[in-house]
Amino acid sequence: MNILNWNVRGLMAPERHRMVKRHLEKVACDIIMFQETKCCTTDGERFVNHCRGWMGTFQNAEGPSGGLGILWNPNTINVSGVNKSKNWISCQIQSKLNTSSFLLWSIYGPSHTVEKTKLWEDLNQQIRQSGTKKFIVEGDFNEIMDLSEKNRGMSIISRDMLDFREFVQKIEAVDCIPSEGWFKWTNRRMGFTNITE
Repeated sequence: MNILNWNVRGLMAPERHRMVKRHLEKVACDIIMFQETKCCTTDGERFVNHCRGWMGTFQNAEGPSGGLGILWNPNTINVSGVNKSKNWISCQIQSKLNTSSFLLWSIYGPSHTVEKTKLWEDLNQQIRQSGTKKFIVEGDFNEIMDLSEKNRGMSIISRDMLDFREFVQKIEAVDCIPSEGWFKWTNRRMGFTNITE
């Protein structure tokens, strides 16, 4: 099963809209998770209607940032039990091609410490209550596990980083290396002030 995770930074901007649709036609994915869609649920559903062969669900952005979406290929998977909050969408995934089944959380992490702590606690509780060891928690956490996941910027181990590590340990998750490597986010600045994570 192939899963693509994409901080799209505004799904409904016309050029981004076209780029995503072109990408959907090329990739062999079963699930595509979007963070920072910057759109409302209605716009997200309208977008799915223009994507031939895909189904999906969206969570509203709050103000000029945030927003989540999950698209899936209904020929290869079934999706059920969709739940949403401002920072996540969760659902049960069942493959139509084999017997694999798991819970999926698509995350767009908050930037403030208090909200991050609450998110980690809520997710930990949900995963424990699900009673399953088969789950994927993926997305843009707005946090890193280790300084090696950051290029430039402040090089200190923050309280937020330690809290995130603790969350990953509590849920007994494995930190997977992306197939296309690290440093997919940038602050879009030039020269030495450019930071990538």
